[in-house]
Amino acid sequence: MAPTLKASESGLARIQRAKNEKGWRVGDGEWLVEASKILEPEKNWFLGGPYADGCSQTTWNRFLRGQAIGTAAFQAFCQILGLNWQEVVERNPIDTGSPDSQQTANSRTDWGEAPDVSIFYGRTGELAELKQWVVDDKCRLVAIYGTGGIGKTSLAAKFAQQIQNEFEFVIWRSLSNAPTRAQLLASLLGFLSDRQPPEPNVSHMLDFLRTHRTLVILDGVETLLAAGQPAGKYRDEYQDYAELFKIAAQSDHKSCFLLTGTEKSKEIALWEGKTSPVRSFKLKGLETTAAWEILRERELVEEAEWANLIDRYGGHPLALRIVSATIEEVFANKASDFLRETTFLGEIREVLAQQLQRLSELEKKVMYQLALARVPVSRTGLRESISSCVSGEELTEALKSLGWRSLIETLTEDGEALFTLLPVVRKYVINQNS
Repeated sequence: MAPTLKASESGLARIQRAKNEKGWRVGDGEWLVEASKILEPEKNWFLGGPYADGCSQTTWNRFLRGQAIGTAAFQAFCQILGLNWQEVVERNPIDTGSPDSQQTANSRTDWGEAPDVSIFYGRTGELAELKQWVVDDKCRLVAIYGTGGIGKTSLAAKFAQQIQNEFEFVIWRSLSNAPTRAQLLASLLGFLSDRQPPEPNVSHMLDFLRTHRTLVILDGVETLLAAGQPAGKYRDEYQDYAELFKIAAQSDHKSCFLLTGTEKSKEIALWEGKTSPVRSFKLKGLETTAAWEILRERELVEEAEWANLIDRYGGHPLALRIVSATIEEVFANKASDFLRETTFLGEIREVLAQQLQRLSELEKKVMYQLALARVPVSRTGLRESISSCVSGEELTEALKSLGWRSLIETLTEDGEALFTLLPVVRKYVINQNS
């Protein structure tokens, strides 16, 4: 039998409240469509069914009555209700006697500084692809990278919650304080091992990864990387992290390191591939339907203007939260009045400032020229506008580095690569140089 979950008494009350807030009526089946999209996102689900495997009206009714249902369906139903399944589940999962259920009951987790993602919008496609990589393809090293505030940390946390039952151990560590490799290994092995080695090292870590299927999430890898140089290079005192990630990527083991950061490291770029156990995911803005939920949460009016607002900020979730709060507080919830103003940055300036101050001088020049152009520019056009003293090799390196930093967008037109900036990034760059 497959492992099952059911809601606790208090969790069942939360489920009922969340269902009532949704306003779904008996018989319309909207919840089954939404759950099916989570369970099998590659298919085009519609009202009337049939629905995804394990997802039916009968299963939904059992879920609402607090009876045991399949783990995947339970987690999907909680997600469509905007609930964290861990906060509503009965703490002693039903033991079916299967190895999978034993793993669920015996898994150990340390969420460290992971964020609360009980409120989480969209990203169903991203979650499905990450699950394919980590669970099905058994990738050993996966990186989620993207510009500041795009939602990397939240995505990693939501993903780790959804698949934690696939692992014996799950451990989250923030790198915001830039721990040395020795400090990180001591922290990891201190939790993972009942008997911590006297001098934790990479070999001890590898032994554990081989004997116990473990998910290690390291959030904020950019703190280990050097500023003022092309992206992906480590600061002098953190060069030994390269060995740790190399072993995670190339050694034979059954675990996975999941990294988040504003930059892609050179190890990821070197080893990644479609069939490789190393993959990277460049996170972009939210899809329109998910971005709408952020605006709806703020009770903005004039829905006809929301698409323009989302487009102006490229679906950037942090920027949308900032501007929607400003629209509520200053523009009486009217997006049209706000849109007549110039692009507003607010607190997003701080996020962008931290990222752009890491650039090399040539990268800054490229960013400024792209901001001035306002339309996608070719590599040849960039070289002409910057300086004839910049070699083609130097410009190529700068463009590659900016791509690793998720600060430029690349388009293809008539077989030629063109480069541009998101509107919010363009506005910041112009302001800094005016």
